[in-house]
Amino acid sequence: MFQKSLLKNFTKAFSSPDSKEIIKLITNSNFIAEDANGAEFITLLSKILNWVNCVREVKNSTDMKKADGVVYDKNSNPIAIIELKSSDKKINNRDIIAQAFRYKNEKPTCKYVIVSNFKQLDIYSDSSDECFSLDMTQSQNYTTLYALLNQTSLEENEISRLKKLSLSQDEITKKVYKEYSIFRLKLLNNLIANNKKLPKEDIFQSANKLLDRFMFILFAEDRGLIPANSINKIIKQYENNNEWGDGTPLYNYYKKYFNFIDKGNEKVNIPKYNGNLFKLDDRLEHVTIDDDIIKSDLSNLSAYDFSDDVDIEVLGHIFEQSLNDLEKIKESLLSEYKIVNTRKKDGVFYTPKFITNFIIQNTVALTCRAKKENLSLHVDLKDNKKAKQERIKTLHVYREFIESLKIVDPACGSGAFLNACFRYLLSEHEWIQKELKKADAGLFEHHDIDKQIIEKNLFGVDINSASVGIAKLSLWLQTAKRGRVLSDLRGNIKCANSLTCNWEVSPLVSP
Repeated sequence: MFQKSLLKNFTKAFSSPDSKEIIKLITNSNFIAEDANGAEFITLLSKILNWVNCVREVKNSTDMKKADGVVYDKNSNPIAIIELKSSDKKINNRDIIAQAFRYKNEKPTCKYVIVSNFKQLDIYSDSSDECFSLDMTQSQNYTTLYALLNQTSLEENEISRLKKLSLSQDEITKKVYKEYSIFRLKLLNNLIANNKKLPKEDIFQSANKLLDRFMFILFAEDRGLIPANSINKIIKQYENNNEWGDGTPLYNYYKKYFNFIDKGNEKVNIPKYNGNLFKLDDRLEHVTIDDDIIKSDLSNLSAYDFSDDVDIEVLGHIFEQSLNDLEKIKESLLSEYKIVNTRKKDGVFYTPKFITNFIIQNTVALTCRAKKENLSLHVDLKDNKKAKQERIKTLHVYREFIESLKIVDPACGSGAFLNACFRYLLSEHEWIQKELKKADAGLFEHHDIDKQIIEKNLFGVDINSASVGIAKLSLWLQTAKRGRVLSDLRGNIKCANSLTCNWEVSPLVSP
């Protein structure tokens, strides 16, 4: 509903609500039944959000059903409708949303629908198909809640304004991929022009590895892994030195930075990441690239917000489309020794999320659900010491089962399935932690579980070397943390023909 960077910047203008005690009460109280706690919940929200006139239980004249609450502006016109359900009910139910929109549509001045089950709060504006959700159990979310729903923001229609300004995820993907594909084309053609002695295949692989390195830097500079604005700082230093007649090519500055990321450099505040992506590559050390190719286009890409707008999912779409185009680009290179733009359309084509989710639910998740049922983890926990002790033991058995899983994608491409598996397994580990807490297991730290998943659980093969590089990069971006060395995935993601390779001689997964 909102572009993440826009919402973040909008929220910065607001301080945390001066209602810490009320927020503490809402986040810790068990608002179980709609009728028992609804009036109190709306009263507390009114205090947090400075609503000047909020009325409980207002009838809809069309069907005479009651709205749980209505917020009015200073002229006593309704501007928001509130629909509450008990905490054990899901609030994305179509009937619940339709009921609230019937009231909204009856009142021309009513712009917003707020639906909550006390644990989650969803905000709708023009359409019942799209909402913005907030976890009401997390106190840090109340600044965003206040920014969007305080009396002034409601009256000044800030939600609609933000929504109009926001680009959708598909729009962001298209814009970034257009810039990325232009840069890739220029880089490949420049490498061809300046490195005529290099074999075509070497040029193709060099370009792909450079693109992977640059994408990591773009991601890392916005995620706090390396200093912010690293790309522009490199360019600025090159420009300053050139003003004094230095003459050092811009690519030399990048090569130095690659080395910093590989080995770490305290002076420039870059920890060691290694992971083989930035390991010294003799071929990349000796290629020649014109300055302007890695200046303006990289600076344009750096202007995007890789922390919020260009998130892991958007990058996954970009990587998948990149592989679709690379096959045509490689054919063009091998036949003509020149790259032409092989794209006929402006769209970006990738595997829809619902398809990867469907595959996960019918493979990995199916296996995990069966194990849970076998261990009776689907049965409600009894509130006694013996039952809790048994549950703790069973949860540890389930954790060991998850840690032993070996998931192989024999044609991994950009790594879309492996990344979906990563997210699913990580969510299962988080579920185990929550269940251990319910069983009074005490503090049980399980460090670097994300790193363990990609190193021990996930394996992939692809015949395309570019696919292998992108699959590794996508998993590194999922798990990269400041000051932690990247996982060595050479043994996990391999370039081979999974149909003809002799896996007994060269096993992918160790027995």
